[in-house]
Amino acid sequence: EMAAVAAVGQAMTTLELDDVLNSIAENALEAVGAEISSVYLLDEKDNILVPRSVRGSHHEELSAACFELGEGTIGWVAQRGEPLLLQSVPSDETFSVKIPASLHIRNTLTVPLPVKGEVIGTLEVCNKLAGDEFTLADQRLLTAFAAQASIAIENARLYRQVSHHLEEVQILNQVAGAATSTLRFEEVIRRSMAALLGKRNFERVNILLLDEARHDLWLHPALTDMHAFPQRAGFRIPLDEGITGWCARNNKPLRVGDIRQEPRYVAGYPDTLSEICVPLRSGQRVIGILDVQSHRLHAFSESDERLLTTLAGQLSTIIENSRLFAEAQQRVRELTAVMQVSQAINQAEDLDTVMSIVLDEAFNLMGSEEGSIILIDPPGSNRLRMVAERGLGWEVAEAFNSRPVYSHEGTYKHALRSGQIVEIADTSTDPDFLTDVGSRARSLTNVPLMTERGAIGLIAVDGVPRDETTRRLLLALAGMAAVAIDRERLHGETANRLAEVSTLYTLATQIASSLSLTSVLETIVTILRMTLDCRSCSIFLLDATSEYLQLEAGSGPSSTWKGIARMRVGEGASGRAITERRSIYVPDTRLEADFFFFDSQIRSLLVVPLIVRNKPIGTLSIDDVQPNAFDDEVRLLTIAAAQAAVAIENVRLYESLQKSYEDLEQAYDELRQLDKMKSELIQNVSHELRTPLTFIKGYVELLQDGEMGEMSSEQQAALTIVATKAEGLSRLVDDIISMQQAGREQMQFAAHSLAAMGRLATQAAQASAQEAGIELVAEIEDVPSVMGDWRRLGQVFDNLIQNAIKFSDPGGKVVVRVRSDDAMVRVEVQDWGIGIAPEQQARIWERFYQVDGTTTRRFGGTGLGLAIVKQIVEAHRGFVGVDSALQAGSLFYFAIPAIPANREQGG
Repeated sequence: EMAAVAAVGQAMTTLELDDVLNSIAENALEAVGAEISSVYLLDEKDNILVPRSVRGSHHEELSAACFELGEGTIGWVAQRGEPLLLQSVPSDETFSVKIPASLHIRNTLTVPLPVKGEVIGTLEVCNKLAGDEFTLADQRLLTAFAAQASIAIENARLYRQVSHHLEEVQILNQVAGAATSTLRFEEVIRRSMAALLGKRNFERVNILLLDEARHDLWLHPALTDMHAFPQRAGFRIPLDEGITGWCARNNKPLRVGDIRQEPRYVAGYPDTLSEICVPLRSGQRVIGILDVQSHRLHAFSESDERLLTTLAGQLSTIIENSRLFAEAQQRVRELTAVMQVSQAINQAEDLDTVMSIVLDEAFNLMGSEEGSIILIDPPGSNRLRMVAERGLGWEVAEAFNSRPVYSHEGTYKHALRSGQIVEIADTSTDPDFLTDVGSRARSLTNVPLMTERGAIGLIAVDGVPRDETTRRLLLALAGMAAVAIDRERLHGETANRLAEVSTLYTLATQIASSLSLTSVLETIVTILRMTLDCRSCSIFLLDATSEYLQLEAGSGPSSTWKGIARMRVGEGASGRAITERRSIYVPDTRLEADFFFFDSQIRSLLVVPLIVRNKPIGTLSIDDVQPNAFDDEVRLLTIAAAQAAVAIENVRLYESLQKSYEDLEQAYDELRQLDKMKSELIQNVSHELRTPLTFIKGYVELLQDGEMGEMSSEQQAALTIVATKAEGLSRLVDDIISMQQAGREQMQFAAHSLAAMGRLATQAAQASAQEAGIELVAEIEDVPSVMGDWRRLGQVFDNLIQNAIKFSDPGGKVVVRVRSDDAMVRVEVQDWGIGIAPEQQARIWERFYQVDGTTTRRFGGTGLGLAIVKQIVEAHRGFVGVDSALQAGSLFYFAIPAIPANREQGG
């Protein structure tokens, strides 16, 4: 017994737990003379007794046997804390069936390992040597031995805890050092795993990453124990399988002491018996699993779990930071590639170069063999046009563009509508794939070209992207391509608009410089043919019947048909343009079965109606020997046609006005000659009448005075009639001469007072007023002077006053007024006589006009007095007027500008 105790003491000289346990098992064999000895320790977490050291014969077969409390001799002793001696094992029910019969266990002696009143395990010996049986003395010896052994085990455990703590600090420092020494993800993980391997029972270490898209865990070659199990690289474990899958799915650590008893275990390494899994987290999100395995049963403790959990936190940060760093590096590479492509695109000289660069980069990204760039053309329409291709062949592009293909067709519609990449893994099963345009792609990717206004087209290449990076680069490439294409398009459109404006300006300038219809027509067709670089330009105009169109101008081959070509309205493209009042474009005349040919060489024809004030007057047309020659010219020719129509109509109006002007000028010359002849006739007649009238009046006066003998009363009466008629005829001659002189003679203007003239004229007319029984009254104010001819203005006063007296009944009254009226001097002559009807007041100022024949017979007169008044007043820059009503009298007035006060004072 003393020797056994001494052996235990020697075993306690080491603090390594495994060495202590092995020494206890070996010394137990010698102390009691047994064939087999074993030390079992209690795993408090699982309440299982685990063999930690087995010595003697057949020890390998016993090393894998674990016992629950109360199970077998080991479990029975551990549960009760009492020694157990069995002399006949096969017949004793306490012996476990876990011990193979091949071991031929005859007898056993099992004692507890107590520490502070708690059983921490058992010490068991089997089969006494030389066929003997174990005795009570052996039991006392082994019990004493176990008591000392328990102390040694507990001390070794305490030492292991301290060592493990120091080891944990060392491991964590190594991992932290690895994280700060390099930014390479694989290198950091390798160093971290190296810090774990070989420590404690960490015999195999793996890191599995979570693939959320595929819903599984995968072993990256850099994160795997390559030397122990290299074929495992790339191995994937679904989240609903295995211990690691359970750990990732539930976000909890899992420690398995015996994988043979674990139904969730999926076979991997063949010698693994224990496994512990700890989740790697970013926040609360699982990003992977730290998996550690051992070929020992119940190899991992709570301390190991705490260490691995702490380490998992560090590794999670390292993995996440490395992932972010890798992503940042990838972004830098992507941005570098994007910048290089962007620079190349910006340096491109034309749109074809841009599209070639874009296709090259798309092929590099995808590894494609064929592809194309397809644009919505013209912009804003729904038609697609292949503008660049690689690997397809020109015949495919021609078939695509001539089909035609629209934006709502094929696989293109999805990318154009969504603005997202559309991937077709198998075109043979896609019902939208167009098979009639020659594409041979088995898989296809459509990348939309997006601008602020929406999709302008797409890049179509065979194959599908390898990863998300490829998709991002494709979208970036498409974005740059869209901007460049849109920019070049806008530049081209701007250049075209400037060219159109220049053409229209030149056209407007040239046609505005001529007033000849022939010249305008020739200018229009010549400028448009040169600008549009077409074969011919022609203008047809409607004839006088508006039933036929006649070729009036042509530039190019069409000029040979000038004056010959003629078609009925509604016939041919030009006739239809007139009838339908719209532009008609024939891209390819050979595709038009009923096309009306003047020239069989024409392949493209564009006809625009000439319309003025919603009325067609003809057509403007261009043609070419190439098909589809005028796809972009409709708008320009429509504007040019509007200008041309206005110019043609203006020239026609000008020529019409010019003819009318010439006719009027001729008629005016004839009227002037007639007026001159009339004036000369009147003047001659007047002068010729004055002389005989003077003689007639003289002889009549002699006869009346009796100078030529006495006459009877009848003769006297007859002479009186002759004298009266001669006097009337003399006044008529005087009025005619006065009218002629008022319009032709040079008046003598000077400053005069109309007030003085009015008083003088009133006094002069008193005699005739009294003779007619009329009261003549003057109401004359002091007024400014006027510039006028004294004699002629006096004649105006006389004519108005005499008219008023003449048309007033006896006992009536005539008032003459002179007053200021703003900057004018106004003269009024008012009577209360017979008056004038409103409808006749406008004509009384005409020559020889009298209201009616009865007035003439009653009052006499020539009808020239008021005409002379109007002519004289207007010659003084004044105006005349009348206010009158039948049987209510008349108020005749005229006004002449007054001399301003400052001019009058200054003389």
